[in-house]
Amino acid sequence: MLTEINAGNAHLAANLHSNLGVLYRIAGQLNPAMEHMKTGAALLEQYRLVYTHDSVAIISNYAALLCDMGQPESAMETLRSVAQAVKKYNSELSGDYALLMEAMGSICLIQGKIPDAREHFKKAMAIYEILWDEEPELLEAKKQEIMETYAQAGIGLTQKLLV
Repeated sequence: MLTEINAGNAHLAANLHSNLGVLYRIAGQLNPAMEHMKTGAALLEQYRLVYTHDSVAIISNYAALLCDMGQPESAMETLRSVAQAVKKYNSELSGDYALLMEAMGSICLIQGKIPDAREHFKKAMAIYEILWDEEPELLEAKKQEIMETYAQAGIGLTQKLLV
């Protein structure tokens, strides 16, 4: 329905491509997923939208796909780039920045880089502690979620070491 992509609809087009990519990923069709997610990410770059809230989710999904396709370094570089933009144009004390730190921590765990993962998760938790100062239940839930990420990665790390 979008005949021409321009500054007025670029965010919508990027979101549509990302959503298509997610659906292809779920269906196990990684090549078309990559094509659409890459297009969505490129549109965000082209129209300088990578620092926006919705873009964080789009780029995080793209980074997850890169990891699925055996490209964790590309995923990390993509997340670092978005984190720099969020820090520059928004704040490193934002939920978006914390989500990016979490995503980077998860990728480090996948790679077996435990100290790096710990550092990213610590940054994320420090932000959440400030943002959710008056919401201890949210903070506790996030701590549990991160601990579960460690547990899941531990299973993967153990299998890696045994193979």
